[in-house]
Amino acid sequence: MVADNASRLPKHTGHEQGSRGGQRQEEAAGGRGGSRQEESTGGVMSSVMEGAENIASTAAGAVGTAWDTTRQGAQQAASTVADVAENAWDETRDFLRRYPVATLGAGFCLGFMVAMAMQGGTSFMGRSNQRNW
Repeated sequence: MVADNASRLPKHTGHEQGSRGGQRQEEAAGGRGGSRQEESTGGVMSSVMEGAENIASTAAGAVGTAWDTTRQGAQQAASTVADVAENAWDETRDFLRRYPVATLGAGFCLGFMVAMAMQGGTSFMGRSNQRNW
């Protein structure tokens, strides 16, 4: 029976015991196990984080530059539209002052056309534009 119990116990090889002893020595010396692997993993992670930060910084700079360019373009467009509208108004006002008779004639014609449109298709004399044949 004692032989049966001995066969059930796990058997340790010399290699396993040696690695356990080495691990104990590392833990006693530095308090860490597998420190080289952790350092290299930490180095890779910090490199990846630095790269991501650089990409984010570059993207933020590009977005800021694009925003500034768009804002300046919109301001220039608004300024141009305002200048054109002001020039058109000034030229129209000058024309109306220079040619008052033509202005009155154009006003009369425009008023006549609006009145005809509001009558709904009847002529000025009250007759229908449609002929009954």
